Amino acid sequence: MSTGNPIGVLVTGATVVTLDDALGTLEDGAVAVRGGRIAAVGPSADLARDHPDLEVLDARGKAVLPGFINSHTHTVLLVLRGTVEDMAGDAIFGYMTPISFAMTPEERAAIARLGCLEGILCGTTTMVEPFRHVAGYARGMVDTGLRLYLSENAADALTLKIRHGVYEHDRAFGQEFLDRTVALIERFHGAEDGRVHCQISARAPDVCSPCMPCRSEAQPRQEMNRIPSGVRRVTRPASTSSDRERTRRRAARVPGAPPPPHAASRTGPGRGRRRA
Repeated sequence: MSTGNPIGVLVTGATVVTLDDALGTLEDGAVAVRGGRIAAVGPSADLARDHPDLEVLDARGKAVLPGFINSHTHTVLLVLRGTVEDMAGDAIFGYMTPISFAMTPEERAAIARLGCLEGILCGTTTMVEPFRHVAGYARGMVDTGLRLYLSENAADALTLKIRHGVYEHDRAFGQEFLDRTVALIERFHGAEDGRVHCQISARAPDVCSPCMPCRSEAQPRQEMNRIPSGVRRVTRPASTSSDRERTRRRAARVPGAPPPPHAASRTGPGRGRRRA
């Protein structure tokens, strides 16, 4: 395939899944792209007549469909591929959390970009990325052209100690996450003509005390006042039985703590395909 035509490309002969009630699914359908944007969708014969100046890409035997939404991913954890899939024990706090702190900013940026490129090869056009140190590698993700929903996965539990059986909260540790949350939003929210969105994320109820202002029921602290209105707050549910038990134990001993939530809001624009 040649893509040397600066005007655009006409994809013809495909099965086009439009997800549009009026158009439906088109057999022998076509998509005209001009200036990086879809200009028209319809039968191949009609679009070939209306767009004779476009380079033609013959897509017979193939399908054209809207991009996938990866509604929850951690691109940096691609670094662990092939090492933790069959390991016993607590993979989250035993492997995934420690490696995210051990990597350098340059390593995180390189792996995150690779994760985005792999997603594009699989047909993904939107990614929801809640993780740690996101502001330090977000630029590499943004430059791939994906639509992004980014958030710093805030917590005030000392997550690096949990694998050793120590479970305690530290306000200063939580403050580091809040500072990174504000920095991420100030740098990237609404960037690239609205292609990049940022969110306020509580990692999960078992590692976020009621004091954390990223939780929906918490009162905002001064630093959160710098965040524009309309920025979403999202929370991931406690995902394992041990996570839920930690949440219950903390709620029982913290005066005024809300009961552990049974559900959490989605971490992005919709549910879609998920990748490991």
